Amino acid sequence: MKTIFKLTFAAILTGLFTFQAMAQSKPQSSSKKENKSKAARFLFTREAKRMVVGVQAGTSFFHGDADKIKPGWAAGANFRYNASHVLGFRVLFNVGNVRSAVEKPAQYGYKYYDLSSNVFEYQGQVILTVGNISFFKERWKWNMYTIAGVGQVMMRSKSTFEFSSSPTTRNTQYNRTHIAFTYGIGIKRNINKMLDIGFEYGMRWTRTDSMDILNAPIHPNRKFDSYSFPQLILNIKIGKGGREHL
Repeated sequence: MKTIFKLTFAAILTGLFTFQAMAQSKPQSSSKKENKSKAARFLFTREAKRMVVGVQAGTSFFHGDADKIKPGWAAGANFRYNASHVLGFRVLFNVGNVRSAVEKPAQYGYKYYDLSSNVFEYQGQVILTVGNISFFKERWKWNMYTIAGVGQVMMRSKSTFEFSSSPTTRNTQYNRTHIAFTYGIGIKRNINKMLDIGFEYGMRWTRTDSMDILNAPIHPNRKFDSYSFPQLILNIKIGKGGREHL
């Protein structure tokens, strides 16, 4: 979790450095009207194609009282509208399987405890481009961005466990829909006028302690369960005109 915020902070500093350096390279005689026009372009521009349709796929990780890391899978699609080369809005869908287990089950009276949760999520997200890697080029091939969003996740969790005092295998289920908040970072490379490919890491907070079905008062519970999706993403740029996305 701390790593995400460190990477985001570094990306924001990179973006600020780039914009400042580019601003200093411009002639000092620019008019105030021109400066205002450039500032407005950060939030809204009429240039280039605005619509992006994408697909994403990758793995999943659970973060909760079932603390043993077991990768699962996740895949989905998204639709994005670019207000400018900095600000975008996206609707995203994912379906996947989140897996985990208790690292030291004997401490809690279990012989073993395994978790499997099928999830379907949909979210509205804001995307903010914070910098580039190909510095000072007119067309940036690489871009870094941050993501923030909110939506719902439908979870169908099932735990399989065995108590140390009993050799009988037991199952418990939890089927509910919860609000999920997302924060993440991404990096992408523009391939051509129509395509770009990248990598995203998004963390989901579910506002429930029952995703892993470990919420008894005797258990040293975390306040909220969460899961994350590291995914590769392929975007297809659509719209009228032949100009590239900024």
